[in-house]
Amino acid sequence: MLADVLTGRVDFAVVTLSTSRSFLAEKKLRALATDIRWSGLPGVPTLAELGYGNEKVANWFGVAGPVGMPPALVQKLNAEFVKASRDGELVKRLAENGTLIATSTPEEMRGLMVDEVATMDTLVKTLNLRQP
Repeated sequence: MLADVLTGRVDFAVVTLSTSRSFLAEKKLRALATDIRWSGLPGVPTLAELGYGNEKVANWFGVAGPVGMPPALVQKLNAEFVKASRDGELVKRLAENGTLIATSTPEEMRGLMVDEVATMDTLVKTLNLRQP
C-alpha cells in the first residue's frame, strides 16, 4: 500500500510511522493525521482534533504459543517479556519510530485479539469487502 501512495496510484493509506518515517523525512510523504499526539510530528493533528472522534489506528504485536501450553510457562514468558519491555534503550529506540510499548496479561491480550477480529469482521461486512 505504501508503494501505491508513493507512486500516486492511491491518494492515502494508513501506515505505521516505522515504515513511513524515512519517506516523511525525505518529503516523499506527508502525514495527514495521527491517532495520538507524537513529538516526532508536532504539526500533525490527531484524528480527534480533525473531528473524527477518538478512533485508534494502531498496529499491535503480541506473542503467541501453541494451544495447551502450560499456564505456568505462559505466565513466566509473559513476565520476561514485560521485564524486557522496560529496558530503557529498547523503549528509547522504539519511541524514535513512534512505537509505544504497552504490556498486558495473557488474558488481556486474548481479549484484544477477540475484539480486533470482531471489529474487522464488522468492518468487512459493513464495507461489503470481498477477495478478488
